[in-house]
Amino acid sequence: MIDLNDIYRKEILEAEKSNYKTRFLRGKSLYEWAIIWFKTDNDTFFDLYGFNFNPHEYEDLYEIARRNVYPEEYRE
Repeated sequence: MIDLNDIYRKEILEAEKSNYKTRFLRGKSLYEWAIIWFKTDNDTFFDLYGFNFNPHEYEDLYEIARRNVYPEEYRE
């Protein structure tokens, strides 16, 4: 059975993803920072970029980036 809530959620996340790709912080989009954050640990991120970043501080950014970094968990 198709879950319409899941379909709507995916559409919402895609729209928000576009929004985060156009919002910038220190020369990169928030989406790019979130992807980098997922691929490094906090200490390494700070050592490389000189600041802390937490995608949880932005609505749905954590989930959007996680879906990109770990797509196999979200396959249908």
